[in-house]
Amino acid sequence: MLEHMIATMIRPFLITAICLLCAGPVLAQHNLGLLYGRGQGVKQDYAEAYIWESLAATFGNQDAIKNRDVLLAKLSEEELKAAQRRESFLYLKIEHQKSE
Repeated sequence: MLEHMIATMIRPFLITAICLLCAGPVLAQHNLGLLYGRGQGVKQDYAEAYIWESLAATFGNQDAIKNRDVLLAKLSEEELKAAQRRESFLYLKIEHQKSE
């Protein structure tokens, strides 16, 4: 029950973080990676955590660089390739929105 309450409280913040990602804020990307990596308010998903930490790392967040490298060891080769494809897609989307 407590877990459900916490998840319910965090989801609005998660949605807000996702909206902020469209503009590319590095801290929002890093925080989203932390949520997925820890399973806070969302199902724990190391591949999804890797995607967001990798984006934040690309934009220079030092903590994200460290977390991305830790997450790397938790992914299979197949999971990593899929995560890298998705991260590349999101990176291009963020860069395109910055240029508009």
